[in-house]
Amino acid sequence: MILLDTNVVVGIVDQRDDRRPLILAELARLRKPNFLVCWPVLTETLHFLKRPDQRKYLRELLVRLNVSLAETYYQPTMDDVFAWMGRYGDLRPDFTDAYIVCLSAGNARWRVWTYDSEFHHVWRRPDGSAVPMAVKG
Repeated sequence: MILLDTNVVVGIVDQRDDRRPLILAELARLRKPNFLVCWPVLTETLHFLKRPDQRKYLRELLVRLNVSLAETYYQPTMDDVFAWMGRYGDLRPDFTDAYIVCLSAGNARWRVWTYDSEFHHVWRRPDGSAVPMAVKG
């Protein structure tokens, strides 16, 4: 299962996104992946995709890629997310990043697809292990 971050979802939908060619190439490379998205990512994505046509395409994309809601399988507690944010307080992580990191701890086989460098070099799961990446960033 691959947890999608906001920058990936926006990059697929928004044709003006600089990362779009890279994301589409990676998407083609992944063979029959099982994608997950969480509520914070959807909320953040909709903040960036304001036009009705973009939101319509987002919905179609989620259906076409058979994206499941991650919370169906596991949901980190609010305490877990805020505790994790507290550990990295001096770096001021946003809630969505914190949620994805804690969510990734819910299943050892889940990987994260993001282009946020902190996931690759800074953020760690609550147990101290690296966040497993689906795509090199």
